[in-house]
Amino acid sequence: MKNKKIDIKKPQRIEVEVDKIDYDEDMPRNPKYAAWEKLIESIKRQGVQVAIAVEKRGDRWHLIYGFRRLMAAIKAREKVIPALDFSGIAPLGAKWLYALENLSRKELTPIEKGRLIIDLRRAANEEDGEEANRGNTEKEGENDDGQQG
Repeated sequence: MKNKKIDIKKPQRIEVEVDKIDYDEDMPRNPKYAAWEKLIESIKRQGVQVAIAVEKRGDRWHLIYGFRRLMAAIKAREKVIPALDFSGIAPLGAKWLYALENLSRKELTPIEKGRLIIDLRRAANEEDGEEANRGNTEKEGENDDGQQG
C-alpha cells in the first residue's frame, strides 16, 4: 500500500432524527460496557454532548461512528441527536474516521484495536486494487512490463 491522501472535508453540524439513522450490522460494539448505564443517564439529564458522524444515503442517514451514543440516545428516548454530516465522503475516508474515533476508546482490548487497524488496512488495499484494475482495463492485453502478450 502506498501512502494515501484521504480527503475529508469539514462537516456540517446538524440534528438528525434517531429513527432515520441506519448502521452496519458488522460494526464491532459491545453496549454492555461498564459506563453504558452512566451514558444513558447522562443523556437523559443533559442530552447528547458529543456529535455522532453520519452521511446521507437517499432519504435516510448512515452512521459512520457514534453507535453507543446513538443507542444510548434511543434508550434515553431522545428524538434527535447532534451529528456531523460527512455526506459524499469516500468509503476509505469513512473507515478512517471510524477507526480514529474508536481507537481512542479505553474499553477496547488490544485485539479489538488490532482488528480496527487490519480492517482499515484491508479497505485501503482494496481501494488500491480497484485503482489498479481501472488502470488495467485501459491497458488491456498488456503484461506487467507493458508488452503485448
